[in-house]
Amino acid sequence: VVERLCEDTELREDFRLLGGVPLLLSLLGRDSGRSEDKILALKSVVASAVTQLAVNDTNSAHFTQENGVYLLSKLVLPNREGDSSLVETLQRNSWRALRLISYTKCSASPLLSL
Repeated sequence: VVERLCEDTELREDFRLLGGVPLLLSLLGRDSGRSEDKILALKSVVASAVTQLAVNDTNSAHFTQENGVYLLSKLVLPNREGDSSLVETLQRNSWRALRLISYTKCSASPLLSL
């Protein structure tokens, strides 16, 4: 559901304004209460939603300010056992989110316009 909401341009801004970014990042940092496979699947969906939200420069900056780069980086090399396809999907979605956040951050940099 979150991933679908994040596909809409207007809803991306609303999601951020309503405090959705810290909520998503808290899900990336949480590991308890579920089976390993469910945790991997949840974090993969969240990383995919972050990718959708990071298309917006303001959202991307917000993820950076809220320590999102660190949380996503931890998922790229998870120290987990579980379904290898789930781990690979999580890594792939995390890389996509990191790449987009980094690209958005770099493209907004005044040094690149020199």
